[in-house]
Amino acid sequence: MISKVYSAALRGVEAVEVEVEVAAREADGANAGRINIVGLPDAAVRESGDRVTTAILASAMNFVYGVHTVNLAPADLRKEGPSFDLPIALAMIACEQEEELPHARDLMIVGELALDGTLRPVKGALSVALGAKAAGRKRLLLPAENAREAALVSGLEVYGLKSLHEAWQFVTGQDSTRAPEPRPTIVQSNNCLLYTSPSPRDRG
Repeated sequence: MISKVYSAALRGVEAVEVEVEVAAREADGANAGRINIVGLPDAAVRESGDRVTTAILASAMNFVYGVHTVNLAPADLRKEGPSFDLPIALAMIACEQEEELPHARDLMIVGELALDGTLRPVKGALSVALGAKAAGRKRLLLPAENAREAALVSGLEVYGLKSLHEAWQFVTGQDSTRAPEPRPTIVQSNNCLLYTSPSPRDRG
């Protein structure tokens, strides 16, 4: 089975959509646990294999030490940074469990993983949100600490999560009641743009 989710790569101040495809196969003892990442990854992306594997196990998710091939397309676009950790992890779990992810079809996903499965903030959240909207995605899934910035983009539902386990529940529809991040109110003061999050009462 091949699993696919959508992420983004930063190119200057712009974000370009990236397809994250994962295929898995059984392995002998020598290749068990091997993760091959292709598609012009930099060192941080290549190192994501160890972070992702450890985070999956720490989150008590089903994982088999086979051989996983991760393809980041388009292949001629350089992929930089740890923001591909979360989409790679979700695609790997889906591949292992042979589970379709219908809730991820209109979703863009970014996020760095800590070894215990918690999500760390990434760079360029606003650019990623703009890129998601430009690519026709309806929703954006990213670390909770980035949600307020990304929610500045109108016409896009932004979901800020704290862990790999929460993200898996979301993309499999187990967390269907989660509300998107409210869009901050933008005001202008002394020629500066400021934004504030809605109060708890405004969140409903």
